Amino acid sequence: MKETDILRIQVLEDKKQIGIEQIRELQIFFSLTSLSGKYKIAIIDEAENMTTEAANSFLKTLEGPPRNAIIILVASHLPSVLPTIQSRCQILRFFSPTQTEFEQYFEESHHLKEKEAEELYYFSAAKPGLAIKYFLQPEEMAAAKQKTVAFVDFLSAPSSTLALELAKKSSASDFHNWLQIIRGLIYQKINLVHFYSAPQSKIIKVLNKYQLKDLREMISRLEEAIKQVNYYIPEQVVIENFLGSYIF
Repeated sequence: MKETDILRIQVLEDKKQIGIEQIRELQIFFSLTSLSGKYKIAIIDEAENMTTEAANSFLKTLEGPPRNAIIILVASHLPSVLPTIQSRCQILRFFSPTQTEFEQYFEESHHLKEKEAEELYYFSAAKPGLAIKYFLQPEEMAAAKQKTVAFVDFLSAPSSTLALELAKKSSASDFHNWLQIIRGLIYQKINLVHFYSAPQSKIIKVLNKYQLKDLREMISRLEEAIKQVNYYIPEQVVIENFLGSYIF
């Protein structure tokens, strides 16, 4: 398999979604003959982040896929992928490594101490790629921690002032981080894991403020917010509406 027979599509650095131009590039790619004489493979990262126009154009490719074509969609939030696209794909779920496997790898390969590996495990949500990114770029992990603390502070004492400050510093991409934070809170609420991404005193305030059903409802609202952004509702409006719903 030659590199020219493999195409990878992902959200461009200066964009927030995969655009129709990239899908047209994929269609041109499949129209060309394979140099190896076998398969042509396309990998689409963050497939849930296609624009509506791009998703509809891509759907046409799925409805009549080229011969000897393999198309792999990678998505971290399946509900955001169009149902019509999902119905034409075989869905494979990948599971994270166990905590023991994860920590053993980072302790042996990257010489982390047990406590450091444990914190990285929880903060990266056991995602090896994200964990390696945080390990290699500690400033990224520090920035993510600051955002986590800001969101936890808002949840512990929601106010219009905090909502405005958080909305100004946030984008739609932060919704996935907020989902992970709330899941971490739920895990600690039911005594499954210890949530490391913010000072424990702040976490306790949030856990005392919200019942388990409230946190689950928060996840549902965030998932709906992600869908709204994908359907072209201005992200700042969606962010402000979500945060505003928790100001009493």
